[in-house]
This record gives sequence, structure tokens and C-alpha cells, in this order.
Amino acid sequence: FEDFDSNDPRYGVPTLVIGRGLAATKRSDAVFSGANIAKIQFPSHLKAVHSNAIRNLNYENKAVKDAVIIFSPDSTVAFEAAAIRNNNAIKVIQMPKITKTERLCFTQNSNLESVTFAPGSNMTTMGERAFESCAMLKSIVIPASVTMLGKGCFTNCSSLTSFAQEAGGVLETIGESAFSGCRSFKTFKVPDTVTVIDTNA
Repeated sequence: FEDFDSNDPRYGVPTLVIGRGLAATKRSDAVFSGANIAKIQFPSHLKAVHSNAIRNLNYENKAVKDAVIIFSPDSTVAFEAAAIRNNNAIKVIQMPKITKTERLCFTQNSNLESVTFAPGSNMTTMGERAFESCAMLKSIVIPASVTMLGKGCFTNCSSLTSFAQEAGGVLETIGESAFSGCRSFKTFKVPDTVTVIDTNA
């Protein structure tokens, strides 16, 4: 699977639908770096999104502003550190079932407003600084399987007003500074299952 070169005019396409043969993104920096893409749709066979796979999808001087990333709800995927980061063109991510999210997984997607998770995720930890500085994210419902929010998980998500867990949730630990800088909250209900709230959470 080739890297996308942001300077290659072949990749100035509005929609990219990836065939079912792809099992994982390439282990290299920025597979889709700078590409002018309005929609990326991944197949159900996808198993892993590696570090820096989708980054710098930005809309300055480009037609695309509200990009959508779609993972099949039938796929079960592991996200490595900084897998989808530093994009200001991505507005929506439709997640698959997730087995893990490592640190900085979705950080600094400054235009991201909507994140939904497919039912059936089995990850237990939302990675450290996973959604840090997703300044337009307004609400999120995390998978029921998550027992721990990592350090700084939603730090500087300044528009976030609603946080919840799917029915049957088992969240136990809210990590250090998990919601630091989330200044739009009027109220915050701590789930009954939580037993540990760390410093500056």
C-alpha cells in the first residue's frame, strides 16, 4: 500500500474507498499526509492503524474542509500511538470495534465534532492524551468495555459538554488531567462505577 504524497496531483480526489484486501496501514509516517480527501472509507478486514497513518489533512488552500473517516462497524481494529492526529479537515470519525488506543491516538484534530464507536469494542484503556486538543468535540459516548481514561485523555477539548459511557459501562479510573481545560462543562456526572479520580482530573 503506497504512501499518499501531498504534492502528487493523482491524490487530489474527493473520496477514497479502500478495497477489502487492506489489513493494516503501512508502518511508516503519514500514509495519507496532506492528501486532499473528503472521505476515507476503510474495509471490514482492517485490523490495525499504525502510528501517523492519517495526519496533516488540512484545508488551507484546498477545497476539502469537512472530511469524514469511516471504519466498518464489522471490523475490529487496534490504533497505535498518534494514528490519526493533527488534522484540521476531519469533522467526523465513525469508529470500528476497537481493541486498543495508544497515547495521542486522535490528538489535535481541531475540527473534529463527532466521534461514534461501533458496538462490541473490547478495549479497556482509553490511551493517554487520546483526544487532546480536539477543540470542537462537543460530546462523546465511550465503549462500555473501557475501565480507565488515560492521563490527559480529553485535555483541552474546550467545547466538550457531554461525556457518557455505553450501557453496562465499567469505568473505574479517571486519569490525571483527563478533562483539564474542558471549560464548557456545566455539570459532570461521575459514573457510579468509578473508584479512582486522579489529580486535576
